[in-house]
Formats: sequence, structure tokens, C-alpha cells
Amino acid sequence: MKPARLYQFRILLVYAVFAFFTSFTFCKAQGNAYNPDDKYTVEQLKTDFTYFRAVLEKAHPSLYRYLPKDSADVYFNKVLAQITQPMTELAFWELLQPTLSRLGSGHTSLSLSTAAFNYHNSYAHHYLPFYIFIRNNRIFIRTYTTLSNVSFDIGDEVLAIDNKSSAQILQKLRSLIAGDGYTNCFKDSQLEGEYFTRIFSLVYGEQQQYTITFNAAGVIKDKTLNSASVRYWAAPKTAERGFSVSNGFNAFTNTGPVKPDSFYHKLTFPVNLPSTAVLKIIGFKYQDYESFHRKVFKQLKKNQTQNLVIDLRDNNGGTDEICRDLLSYLSGNKTQLVSFCEGFVNFDRFVSLVSQYSPINLSEIEHSFYQIKTSVSAMQSPDANHFKGKLFILTNGGTYSAAALLAVAIKNQVDCTVIGQETGGGLAGTDGMRIPIVELPETRLRLSLPLLWGYSMYKEKNEGHGLMPDIELIPNAQQILDLEARGIDPLLLKVRALIGVK
Repeated sequence: MKPARLYQFRILLVYAVFAFFTSFTFCKAQGNAYNPDDKYTVEQLKTDFTYFRAVLEKAHPSLYRYLPKDSADVYFNKVLAQITQPMTELAFWELLQPTLSRLGSGHTSLSLSTAAFNYHNSYAHHYLPFYIFIRNNRIFIRTYTTLSNVSFDIGDEVLAIDNKSSAQILQKLRSLIAGDGYTNCFKDSQLEGEYFTRIFSLVYGEQQQYTITFNAAGVIKDKTLNSASVRYWAAPKTAERGFSVSNGFNAFTNTGPVKPDSFYHKLTFPVNLPSTAVLKIIGFKYQDYESFHRKVFKQLKKNQTQNLVIDLRDNNGGTDEICRDLLSYLSGNKTQLVSFCEGFVNFDRFVSLVSQYSPINLSEIEHSFYQIKTSVSAMQSPDANHFKGKLFILTNGGTYSAAALLAVAIKNQVDCTVIGQETGGGLAGTDGMRIPIVELPETRLRLSLPLLWGYSMYKEKNEGHGLMPDIELIPNAQQILDLEARGIDPLLLKVRALIGVK
């Protein structure tokens, strides 16, 4: 079945972050006017690698949380052994980023230099003309970017692109995206957005046309498609020396216009869900959270709403204080968002040095394990207008960072039903809260470095996966088409059945 209309892609603020380190086609050489073909010497690259490794070993709170030290040392040593000839900035990024991906810390990533970003945004690009979804390590057509390229049905499987198998492509692209723990949930959620096309072009090069091998109802076909021409946002605003600090997920770039608060939250009362409210939050980045939450729950109380659905799908996180405030309305008991935090460096001291010097003199920073309680981990009392009815939480692989912490906090402290897919954010906790950006001295690659690990309200052993739903519902091709083209949401249909509406 062909889609009824083009998919209207919702760009989240956090997606701009991934664009920063996955959208580039060219790179910059030190000290000269920008040239995409310039290369760094072996000595320069080894200098950057040594600094890169030392910073991680000194300051990262989860360097060995999912990857034992002996295994991490093996990977580091393999990378160093591959620095035998000059490389471009892009080639060096491709060498280093997979090591970060193995750490299981989704907030830890490497982006190309500011100069590369500026250059990239100075011209249009030729990308694959469709978006995808991933099921069982296979790639399927989700929707198209141009009507002229409607050559497949939604749900047709992509077997190869330009003679590169989908399995090979998926393995490569996953290695260039960081995610929490051992799962691919968050990585795949990003690839199911626009990042599949961007990273594909970054790794394999842009083409005017692409040859797609696909399986349409059991018939294998080849089709040559014209590329989609895309131009992205203006260069990001960054702090002096390219550093900044984030209280959320990798918000070290500020790309594109600032979104109004209403962009991030929406309360609806669907006519086919009687006495039910749906609170959709696509990012905890709204400044009006205290007044908005107060109005929402006063309205629910006034309407005598019996069922509340909080939709956290594709919510990549944001400010923890917003999550804490929302949590206070969901229980009649005292609650916490996280248990406590831990790290290895004094983050105020570290950030101060980052903002003043490049590179940092690491000998000035003490490496010592510590645990702390912060405002994020403080116990809080319930609001007088807290919700008392049935609570449903909707999640998927894009439920990440603060959003995942909130989902875990709700599940472990409130009577609720979680519906959807495993969260991309870790069940046991996540890195974040303090994330300075450290430039490598020669290439100016930018390391997003979380300094604290926050333990979630989950009390059992960390198995390296996300929060598993009580009711797993992974949309198939027809359900994806129904949702994107006709607004029929399979998860809300499940809620409808659970509250007894026929």
C-alpha cells in the first residue's frame, strides 16, 4: 500500500545534536583555510589519541561499567596501532567513535570540529530519499522524502544499497552511534529518524542516484532512485573555545531556532478514549513546567479524569528538574527521580579548567571515586492535585536520558502499566547531568564527556538493558502506515482495550 501523504518528520532538539557529529562529509586541517582533503600527521593523530584516552580514563564515570578494563585496553591499543599514516579529520573520527560506542554510555560521543560543521552547512547535500524502520536486524521502508521516489510499499525490505548489504550497513552505522548498555534500542531509534540517511552519506559518500535492492512481497527487485537534496541549519552557537555544559542529553550545540514551550508538550482528551487524558511530552525542555504541570493536573481533577496516558516515546530527555516536578503529580507518596550520583572528578573544577585551557592539564585534576546526593536525588512530597486514577506510560527506544529515568522512577514507585518497547535509556541509570565538551588539541574533534552517573530507582542488578514494558507492542508495517498517514496509534488502541472500551 502506498502512503497517503508524506511523513511529517518531527525534529527534536536532541536530533540536532546527532546532526552535529553525523552529518559531515568533509573535514578540516589544523592551521589552514578549510580543506576537506587535508590530513593530519601521524604525530598529530597520536597526540590527540593519547589525550582522548587520558581524558576518558581520568574523568569518565562509566568507562568500565559495561566494558571491563582489560577489554577497553584492548580496544584502545588496537586504535593506536591503526594510526600508521596521515588521516583526515573524518577518517580519524571514524576510527575513534566506535570505541566510544562500545562503552555503553549514550551521552559520550565525538563530533567533528566546528569548522567542519560550518563548512558542511554551507551547501546542499544528496541523501537517500527515504526513511527506514528496523526489525530483527533488518531494514524496511518507513516513508519517503520525495513523492517522485515512491517506488516501494511501506514495509518493503531493503536488502542492499549500492551493492552493500543491509546487514553490513546496519552493523557499521550502529558502531558510529553511542547508546546505553548492551542494547541497540536507542541507536535504532535514531537510525529510524533521519540519521540513517545522514550517517550513510557520511560513511559511504553522497550520490546523485542510489541503487536499492529490495524485497517486495517475496519478489526481489533493483531500483535506481534520485537522491534527495537537503540543506540543514545554520552553524551552532557555542561557548568560548567550543565548550559548554549540559544538564540534559548532549546539549552542547544550539542548532536552529529555539522552540516554544508548547512544542514539547501537549494535553489532549481523545474522543475515542472516554474519561482519558493523553499527555504527550517529546522533550523535557520547556521552561513553563511548573505552571504547565499545575494547570494540567488541576484540569484532570476538575474533569474527574479516570485514566492518564503519559507518552514518552521519542523523548530523548532534557532537564531533570522538569521530570521531578512531573513525578510529584503522579503519586500520593514521597518519590525520588534518582537514588544518587557518582563520579571520579570534581565537575566544577573540571569544567572550570575546560573553559580556560585547551588542552587541559590533566595532572591538575584529582581522580578519586565519590558518591553524592544532589537536588535531583532529593525526596519530594506529592502535590495536592496528584493524579489518583489509572496511569499508563508509553515508551520506545527513543525514550532516553531523563525521560528513561522518569519512566523507571514511575514504574518503581507508582502503580502503572508501561506499554510499547524497551527504553533506549538504561534501566539501572545513565551518565549525564554534567557534560562538558573537550576539544582534542590537534584535530579539534569535540568529545562530549559526562562527569556523573545517576542511579535510577531500580534496585536490582544492572543487566545493561532498558526498562522493559509490561505490554510489549512493536508496530508492524501496517501499523506504522496507519499511524503516520491516518493518525491511528496502535498503543492508544491498546489503552482503549485495557480501559474496557470496545
